[in-house]
Amino acid sequence: MKAVLFAVLLLCSPGPLFAQKEEDKFEPVYAAVLKNKVNIRAGQGLNFEILGQLNKGDTVMVLGRESAWYKIKLPGEALCFVHKDYIEEGVIKADKVRARAGCGLNFNILGILQRGEAVDILEEDGDWLRITPPEGSAGWIKKDYLRQLPFPPPKKRIEAQGVIDDLGKIVNRQGTHKLIENKIARRKILYYLKSANADLSRYVYQKVRIIGELEDLEDSPYPVINVEQIIRAGQ
Repeated sequence: MKAVLFAVLLLCSPGPLFAQKEEDKFEPVYAAVLKNKVNIRAGQGLNFEILGQLNKGDTVMVLGRESAWYKIKLPGEALCFVHKDYIEEGVIKADKVRARAGCGLNFNILGILQRGEAVDILEEDGDWLRITPPEGSAGWIKKDYLRQLPFPPPKKRIEAQGVIDDLGKIVNRQGTHKLIENKIARRKILYYLKSANADLSRYVYQKVRIIGELEDLEDSPYPVINVEQIIRAGQ
């Protein structure tokens, strides 16, 4: 009798359990933004912090779904903060440091950083430092504002200019270097860089023109250029 009752309870259990199984099986897909000024939020609801905005035609990687919301990979310019006590010279100096959606312990957690990880510091705000969102961090967008693309956007050729800088010891990084706007604005990151042919280390702190293939990788906060050719500025 107890076994029968247990089976009935399982059959009558509410839907979220099944929904969670669907979430676990979700395969990342690409989607296009349908409107301008679409908010990226720190959670599935209008009461969560706004981390940034996207515009019509932007492409995002969708990592999951829950009810009326899609979970997306956070773009590199999304808001993300860490208390300055946990960072020294761009490196995390404690275990399990929480990256938050704002400058305060009351803001939602976006990701966890480990001791020894290098981070890109974008600006200071009191006792907090704004950083590039850690790899694996995500935000949420209402599903009404996204349209799934039938296939990943094709890789495209790109030519970009800037100054090459070392990326640092970032865990599971998708590149070895980064392209920044200039030496003064070192916190303005344009792209991550990688190359199987060119020796990027030879060009650190030099202004260059880069030609290669643009990639949008799931675990990278910035687009990645697979560098094929490097030309020093003025040549």
